Amino acid sequence: MSNENPNTEGIIKHAKLKTEQTIQKVEEEFKKMIKKQIKINFNSVSAESGVSK
Repeated sequence: MSNENPNTEGIIKHAKLKTEQTIQKVEEEFKKMIKKQIKINFNSVSAESGVSK
């Protein structure tokens, strides 16, 4: 028997929070990289910020 109305509210809230945190990390790293005049591309941002490509 499957649950017709699963409670997914918590997992959706967590996923949105994780996404927001990742975006914030990347934006902060952009600012640092611009100050240091580091070339910005997927590989450099991933390496500097610690997020996956």
